[in-house]
Amino acid sequence: MEGTTPAQVLSAASTHAELRGVAYLADRVSMREAPVTWLALSLLTREQCESDEEFEVCGGAFRVVPYGIHEMNPNLLIANLDFGDFADAARDDPEGVFRGFAD
Repeated sequence: MEGTTPAQVLSAASTHAELRGVAYLADRVSMREAPVTWLALSLLTREQCESDEEFEVCGGAFRVVPYGIHEMNPNLLIANLDFGDFADAARDDPEGVFRGFAD
């Protein structure tokens, strides 16, 4: 929905217990910049974490290229990696984008 902020998405998702994991948002940056990136938003709330440190590691948001989503989803689904692993990889990128893990 146009004009929706990540905070509004997180708030709406927190009312649905069945929604866990991550939401991918095609925002203004997604539509206007190249290469195309989406905003990956952790649906984890502070209340679901045992500490502020856990929330800092496993919460938040970062940009991801579309093909990076295909790497994220199965790894998140089987708990091979968590959101923080992908966020760390994005932080290591000069533009703050998760582009996939190098082989």
